Amino acid sequence: MTVQWSRYSGASSYKITATSKNSLDASAFAQFGANSVMGSINSLTPNNMYIIRAEAMDNSLNVLSQAEVEETTASEVPTINMATSKQSESMTVEFTQVSGATSYVLRAETADMSFFCETEVSSSPGTVLNLQAYTDYTLSVMSVNSGGRSQPSLPVVAKTVVAAPKLNSTSPSNDTIVVGWEPVDHVLLYTISIIMEGSDSRVKLNTTDTSVTFPGLEAGTTYCIKGNAWDPEKRQGDDFTVCQITRKEERGFWLASTHI
Repeated sequence: MTVQWSRYSGASSYKITATSKNSLDASAFAQFGANSVMGSINSLTPNNMYIIRAEAMDNSLNVLSQAEVEETTASEVPTINMATSKQSESMTVEFTQVSGATSYVLRAETADMSFFCETEVSSSPGTVLNLQAYTDYTLSVMSVNSGGRSQPSLPVVAKTVVAAPKLNSTSPSNDTIVVGWEPVDHVLLYTISIIMEGSDSRVKLNTTDTSVTFPGLEAGTTYCIKGNAWDPEKRQGDDFTVCQITRKEERGFWLASTHI
């Protein structure tokens, strides 16, 4: 626990003592010099109420003045069990929940410190948002109670998945749909699937190209095409869906003339 106090005229040192209010644990204390106005007391029980006494003392260790306050220590430090990314802009963190915690704070940062954020969650798992695709993040979690935050957990490094290909579709003929997209960074391959509206049958293919053609379709029919990418670690990234209507079948007509 960190304690702050005001200077007392004539004091040569300060003694800070923490005594548990709810148990028979031995008191803990620390002593600080005349110029100190802040210090920490270690080896306290997490999530426990303490009576904190500050004493200003002279050179002979006589107490010149004292003050007391009651404070609760922070909860225990949680442990991250797993961090996974199912979407390129978020990371889901599973962690141990600790006794006495009222909430938790998830921290995410990049190695170069170009990104740093903290997200408060009520329980495990929690999700960190507004991340960048296929980027490494260092993650940690802290428990929160009335006494404040715990120390951060041991960090875990995890990477977000790749973004989805932004599909564009056209129907150049009444039985064909052509789908194209701009290349996505860090992609091993793309999976593109097509399904006719109202049907349960889906055609799926993998490709390293940035366009595919689906022939043999029904004229004037709505088809939905979904695309997603896979990163070099063979993790599936975001998906993106477009729907396209094939051209209607052109029906011929006869023009007859009668000569009288």
